Amino acid sequence: MHQNLVARTHLDRADRLSALYELASDYVSAGLYDRAERLFNELLEDKPWRRPALLQLIHIHENQRDWDDALRVARRLEQASGLSYGRIMAHYECEMGEQALAHQDCQGSLSHFQLALTRNPRSVRAHFLVGRFWLGQGNDTRALEYLEQAFLLRPIL
Repeated sequence: MHQNLVARTHLDRADRLSALYELASDYVSAGLYDRAERLFNELLEDKPWRRPALLQLIHIHENQRDWDDALRVARRLEQASGLSYGRIMAHYECEMGEQALAHQDCQGSLSHFQLALTRNPRSVRAHFLVGRFWLGQGNDTRALEYLEQAFLLRPIL
């Protein structure tokens, strides 16, 4: 139905953009992320649709576990909205750090974990991951610093 609406040439711009958003949402529901992404990117041109389209793009990248693109879109969302998305960006950095660690990229993982702490200094997860990293490197003193900080931030751990 939404596809038919978008195809109509006599729709005014507002109705066409609304139908485009709904069609892109239908594509997300169907798991057709590439099509949805293309339509949401088209909606970025129109300011009233920018924030909802960016939120949907983040959702798509999260579902695909594409943390680099999710981070890139979150930065755009932060710029467009003026709101802070540091917590979610810290989460993406932690995810990328864990991926790097799984690929034996120790320096890359530490870099992502530290970026997570820069984006959200109160991230329990990032403190824990840095502590775990240093523990794996045999640096118990540094590990303990970060693990203690994680505990102080979230004492029920």
